[in-house]
Amino acid sequence: YGHQSEAFQIGYRDGMIAGGKDRSKNKKFRPTKNDKYEDADHGYTDDYGSKKEYKREYREGFVAGYERGYGSLYSHGNG
Repeated sequence: YGHQSEAFQIGYRDGMIAGGKDRSKNKKFRPTKNDKYEDADHGYTDDYGSKKEYKREYREGFVAGYERGYGSLYSHGNG
């Protein structure tokens, strides 16, 4: 996919890690029940501008990354 914002990329990475952890502990698929998702300000600096916008993009990335991290143990080279 195209160019993603820094907020999205950081959220995506965090989400992948969180999703993989939850999966390995046999936890339910719950990307939004995560401290990092709720805070959504990991990596934020004033240079970025709107914190509200940052959080929105971070959460978008987090959920996408979480799905990938959580589901990656199921997929067989189709990702």
